Amino acid sequence: MSCRVTVAALILVCLPVGVEGHAHAQSTLPLKGTVDAEAIADPATLVPTDPVLEISPLETPELPPPRKARVANDPYAAIGLGNNGLRLYPSITAGSVYSSNLNASGNDPQSGIGLQLKPSLSLESDWIRHSLTAGLDGNLVRYPGHNTFDTAKLDVFERLRLDVRRNTT
Repeated sequence: MSCRVTVAALILVCLPVGVEGHAHAQSTLPLKGTVDAEAIADPATLVPTDPVLEISPLETPELPPPRKARVANDPYAAIGLGNNGLRLYPSITAGSVYSSNLNASGNDPQSGIGLQLKPSLSLESDWIRHSLTAGLDGNLVRYPGHNTFDTAKLDVFERLRLDVRRNTT
């Protein structure tokens, strides 16, 4: 009888590896002194079936369309005024100017110190598809005592980009 138990134990140990080349772990082996002969004759009863595992992906949330990324994340960049799709960036710079030849003369150059003001205003859109950029830059120089050599300059620019699709009428 002990020879039968030994042979049955060897068959049980070797059987899971030999079925289709796969090894299966068995957690509920009978640990009695005798082995049922019908269980050895039908190997399908010894190999447990693999559980069915269903994996369903999570539903992806509806994301808003991406906004236009800024060029640099500068913590000292101007914040601007406005929040409804258009943002204004006003600035003014004041300083002094020195010229060794105010009158641009080759014979009698005159030197002078003046006051310089540089106002600037720019407008940028925060639209998803289209883009608008506009602005003006000024430069005003005043020389006290030499009013004929004062200068004033103004530069205005704008750029508009409209994205038109095929179905736009």
